Amino acid sequence: MPVGRPEPPRDDVKHAPLAGLALAAFVVRFLHLSSSAEPTGWDGYSYVVQLERLASEGRLHWPDASWVFWFLAALHVVIPSVVVAIKLGSCVLAALVVPAAWRLGGPTLAVWAACSPTLTHLAGDFPKNLGVVAPLLLVLAWRRGDSRAVLVIAAALAALAHRTGAALLLAVALGVIIGTLASRTRPARIAVALVLGTLAFAALSVVLPGLLHPADLERVGGQLDFTAHVPPPWPYFALRETSWVQKLELLLAWPALVVGVHRFVVRPDARVRTAALVLPLVVCLFPLWRTDSLDLGYRLSLLAPMFAFPLLLDPERFEFQAPWLLALPLVLVGRTGFDAKTSNPPYAEWRALIARIPRPLPKLLIAPQGLNFLYDHETGNESMAWAPQPELDRRDVYRLAWDVSDGEWAELIGGDEPQPTRLGPNVVYVREDVWERFRLRALEVDDDDLHARVSSAKNPSRVRPASLMRAR
Repeated sequence: MPVGRPEPPRDDVKHAPLAGLALAAFVVRFLHLSSSAEPTGWDGYSYVVQLERLASEGRLHWPDASWVFWFLAALHVVIPSVVVAIKLGSCVLAALVVPAAWRLGGPTLAVWAACSPTLTHLAGDFPKNLGVVAPLLLVLAWRRGDSRAVLVIAAALAALAHRTGAALLLAVALGVIIGTLASRTRPARIAVALVLGTLAFAALSVVLPGLLHPADLERVGGQLDFTAHVPPPWPYFALRETSWVQKLELLLAWPALVVGVHRFVVRPDARVRTAALVLPLVVCLFPLWRTDSLDLGYRLSLLAPMFAFPLLLDPERFEFQAPWLLALPLVLVGRTGFDAKTSNPPYAEWRALIARIPRPLPKLLIAPQGLNFLYDHETGNESMAWAPQPELDRRDVYRLAWDVSDGEWAELIGGDEPQPTRLGPNVVYVREDVWERFRLRALEVDDDDLHARVSSAKNPSRVRPASLMRAR
């Protein structure tokens, strides 16, 4: 509430519209994601496989320290359908952003959280990244005199939800240090607290899988692109179609950055809070991330509104004044951020493809991301979207190879090698050692189109990085 208002509303009056807004946002998003019977997003079946293995074997299929899996698994205990449990849990995580936003920026920011298409997108595509948002907003909302236990718990939840949470939390911490030094207010105590917190997290990252760790620099390096290109989020619109509403929400991060820098210069009293928002926003908008994949840079751009809208909707300048009943229809805007039917992979086509794979199934199948998770779910056998490690016997590994014609196979492999089995017009089933010989010969041919096809994401050629194997 604005400073100077003599009688703030009673808690029951204040909390009733907040609860109603959060509930409405939850219902709208859950009904929207439930319009598809499949899990949503290209990683949808990875969550299904994780929860199925946890329920049947008492452990995750691949180790991961993220609490989001355990939160979804707890819901699966009371909800028989694992797909429904994942969708419901994701929408709960999005609904929790509403009170966290209220705490940080008042009613206006809470309305944004309830209506945000991008939060719906995160719920449908990246639940672990969504688990970062509410805790990190609570960290940003912390003020002197608030419970330190709440700060520690919120920071831990943000850092443990996903690697991006730990990275953005570090950016927030650096922003606090910069803002503190610039405003000359108690820099020593804050710096010591941040250093101790960083050391504690570093100790955990040594033993727990999935946490941000120096080994991740190898993977991050592969996401950098030093060529000149349009900064995010614009390039990602070509990778995943979305509504003009979400495009506008994401693009508003840039004017928010301008507002934040201006406020840092002209408002010395607000420099700590402003720098804590501006620095992670810069990370989300940094134009050096690759723009040809739905990975690190893409996910960071989806987290940018979390820092942009607190800068744009400053509670000292904006306060929601309309009747709360008028805010409820606005939550329907959240449906525009993710199409639960068209944003999914072609699961029906993939199931038919899996059914055509010759039996017995191989010890390991190399397949594109998304299909590998569905294969795990449908067959119970192992699949991954990486090239196999060098120590694995290539005769025990098969792959689905895409976009290579029979003529190209015959020309580069010949009749002496074990021949691939064609499963469809653009995909064959082939033993890994045969594929690797074919790929080497294809790269020696003067044919840029063939080079691009055998090196595409559909045909994984990179071995899984050490950062993903840590603590497993």
